[in-house]
Amino acid sequence: MGMVVGIALALSGCSTGGNGGTETTTPPTQPVADRETTTNPPTTVAAPPRVWVPSFVFDHVSDARREARRLGIHLRVRRVNDSSWEEGTVLDQSRSGRVKPGATIVVTVARTPPCTEGYDPCLSPASDYDCLGGSGDGPEYTGRVRVTGSDPYDLDRDGDGWGCE
Repeated sequence: MGMVVGIALALSGCSTGGNGGTETTTPPTQPVADRETTTNPPTTVAAPPRVWVPSFVFDHVSDARREARRLGIHLRVRRVNDSSWEEGTVLDQSRSGRVKPGATIVVTVARTPPCTEGYDPCLSPASDYDCLGGSGDGPEYTGRVRVTGSDPYDLDRDGDGWGCE
């Protein structure tokens, strides 16, 4: 029976313990951590370069243009008549923050409309002004205005410094 046990042990890959039986060995296996892995390094996609565009609102348009040139962006100027701001004041812009170099930013800039000297608020030049609700035939009409100098439209008939009262 010893022979049968030895054969059975030999077939199962076990040793008989030195009594003349056959010993089998299996090749050692490497632990998973020791195996050489072939993983590709992570690839990074470089984000396109961006520039930081500050808000130009309430700056003068000449300052905005200078900064835009320095940043490598284009500035498109849209002018609106607004006598409540100094000529050239940036009132609005299309965007600020991070943009691609070469991007176009649109700024809205105050333009003081031409005024007829002597009236506050400003009266745009016209061939004639008459008082709203009066008997004049225009072509332009105005409400109460302060006369600050000459009175080319003859709105201050009593000479007290107020027209169309």
